[in-house]
Amino acid sequence: MINILMCTYNGEKYLSQQLDSIMNQTYKEFCLYIRDDGSTDTTLQISRQYSRRFPNKIKIINSISHLGYPDCFWDILAKCDNADYYAFSDQDDIWDEHKLEYAALMMDRSDNTKPLLYIHDSYISDSKGDKIGIHKLTDAGHITDTRIMFYTIAQGFSMVINDAMRKSVLKEEVFSKDLSHDQWMIWNAFFKGSIVYDDHVLANYRRHENTVTKTAGGTVVMLSNWITNEIFGDEFHRQCNRLITFLNYSKNYMSVEQKADWELLLYTNPSIKNYFKRLFFWKRLRPSVGGELALRINFLLGMK
Repeated sequence: MINILMCTYNGEKYLSQQLDSIMNQTYKEFCLYIRDDGSTDTTLQISRQYSRRFPNKIKIINSISHLGYPDCFWDILAKCDNADYYAFSDQDDIWDEHKLEYAALMMDRSDNTKPLLYIHDSYISDSKGDKIGIHKLTDAGHITDTRIMFYTIAQGFSMVINDAMRKSVLKEEVFSKDLSHDQWMIWNAFFKGSIVYDDHVLANYRRHENTVTKTAGGTVVMLSNWITNEIFGDEFHRQCNRLITFLNYSKNYMSVEQKADWELLLYTNPSIKNYFKRLFFWKRLRPSVGGELALRINFLLGMK
C-alpha cells in the first residue's frame, strides 16, 4: 500500500492535471491524502470534487491553519494512516503513469527493515507544461556524505519512502520550516538506511516563470542567485543550522571520518587550522561551478 501525500495552496490552475495523472497510475494500491493549507481560490473545492469521484482513493485532511512549506508535509506525514510506502506529491506536476509501479517494484526488492528512500529522474517543464529540460540525478555525481550537505540531490516530488523511514523521522520530532522534508529524508537514508535510484523519467516537474528564468540563465545567473541568497542572504547560515541539527541526531550512525568531515565543514571548532582546512577542503561539494564558488566564498568569509 502506498500513501500519496499532497499539500495544496492556491493551486487551482494546475491541480486537476496532477490529480488526473495520479488517478491514472498503473499501480492501483494507493490512497491520496490531501492537506489544503488555507487556499483562498477553488483549490479545496477541486480536491473535494475528486474525492467524491474517487471516495476510496482520496482522503482530505482537515486543516485549521496555514503552515507553509515544509511544515505542511510534516503534518500530513504524521496524520495519514499507516502504509508500506509514502510518496510526496506537488500540486502542479504531472506524474508518469508508471511512477508508483516502478517505485513499488524497486523498493520491494530492497531492505525495508531500515529507512529507505527511492528517487527518480524527471523532466523539467515551463508553466504551460512544455518540456524544457531533463533532470538526471546522476548529474550530482557519486553520492557521498559531503556531497549531500550543501546540495539537495533530489526534490520531494521524486521521493518515495518506506515505513521504517517514516517512523524514524517522526520519532526525531524535528518538524520545522527550517528543516525541509526532502533534505531530511536524504540525510537519514544515506546514514541510517539506503537510497534507491531509478533512472526512469517519471514526472514532469513544473517550474513557473520566475523559477524557470533563474534556472535557465546559465552559470552567471546561477552564481548571482547563489551570491544573493547565501552570501548576502541567510540561506547558508540556515543550511548550516539544519546540518548541525541532523549531526546532533545522527553522530552514532557516522563513521569517524564522516563525523570529522561534517564537523570541519560546519566549522563547529573554529581555529586558524580548521579555517584553512575547510577553505581548501579537497572534495567537490556541489555539481555546478557557480554553486561551488559561492560555497567557497562563504568558507573564505568564515561564515557558518
